[in-house]
Amino acid sequence: MKRLLSLVLVFCCLLFLAPDVLADAKLSVNDKALFTFEGEWNGYFFAKLTNTGDMGCYVDSGKLVGFDADDNVIISESYISTIPSSLWLEPGEYAYVRDYLLENELKTTTVTDFKFSIKPDKYGTRYNKLSCKARLSMTDPDAFDNAIEVTFTNPYDDVLFGYTITAAIFDEKGSLIFVNGDSYSRIGVAPGSTVTVLLPIDRDMTQYFSRASITPAEVDAVVYVKQK
Repeated sequence: MKRLLSLVLVFCCLLFLAPDVLADAKLSVNDKALFTFEGEWNGYFFAKLTNTGDMGCYVDSGKLVGFDADDNVIISESYISTIPSSLWLEPGEYAYVRDYLLENELKTTTVTDFKFSIKPDKYGTRYNKLSCKARLSMTDPDAFDNAIEVTFTNPYDDVLFGYTITAAIFDEKGSLIFVNGDSYSRIGVAPGSTVTVLLPIDRDMTQYFSRASITPAEVDAVVYVKQK
């Protein structure tokens, strides 16, 4: 399938979205990155998106299409979501996307270009965001314990369960190079208590950073708690 047909299909999907949502809400992809490894069939896709519209909206799942040098589609991934998924974004708010790729064609074919599209939705979940601090904890690129440390305090009067943490890494040029996130439903945080959570940095990514002379420089994190 060629590039033109793929882009037409993506555009047609957008046309089915309710007109009032399309008119007032807009999601813009600020940064995106696709990493594959020579001779391997796995890869990673990361993105940062912002609500640049005039009203808040939920975030639907997105679609990723990757092309080879002849414009043939070698990656076609749907239902790529934010962490957490289907969250509400007010105008100006942002969220991160992560997708782990497993494609046989990646072993023998190089991705030379890719497109990612994501649209607003009418349905989803609203979250409160808690203040937090994040730092890189990296030693050897071959180690398995490289991570992003995220520290936050429970501001509520009850034990906090069911929170989601998302973190992103940027290089020295400010480009997005990594995203990870996880939800914690069984680990409670007592009122007023401060905890630090480790979000792992995949070993194949730290090894790639070393080979490609990419220097992780900045880190950002968001702690989400469902609104009651």
